[in-house]
Amino acid sequence: MLVLPFQLKAQETNYRSYALLLYNFAKNTTYPSSAKTTYTFGVYGSSGVIQELQKLAKLKKVHNLTIVVKQINTPQEATQCDQVFLPVNKSSAIKAIVEAIKGKPVLLVAERENYYLKGAAISFVVDDDDTLRFDLNTKTLKQQGLDITPSLLQVANDVD
Repeated sequence: MLVLPFQLKAQETNYRSYALLLYNFAKNTTYPSSAKTTYTFGVYGSSGVIQELQKLAKLKKVHNLTIVVKQINTPQEATQCDQVFLPVNKSSAIKAIVEAIKGKPVLLVAERENYYLKGAAISFVVDDDDTLRFDLNTKTLKQQGLDITPSLLQVANDVD
């Protein structure tokens, strides 16, 4: 069963909400099979989401894999991650990251709205009522060799 924290208010819970959604994206994404023992969240630059993901990593697993959370600082480092979070203050790196991960099974999630139209598979949206939601780009997911559960598609704000 898919449970996403849609009703969490972005201003009130901020990075906790982002981290919970990132974790749910991981759980609801199917990657090509490999002999991996860890699931790596990369956060491009510094962000408060790192600490929240680290808290989750102590308690949870993704597809029975131990969660690793690391700060990355170059587009090339993104290729070593399963999921990359691009904070709004690093949005200018979108093109370089998209190019670096092209055709690789890396889920790129952007904090900035509408970046799902610029190469990110998922981008966050804060509605007028401050509810945190997300948009999906299914074409990008397919190009990265990733599949998502139908339930994740159903709860997306917009799907391109």
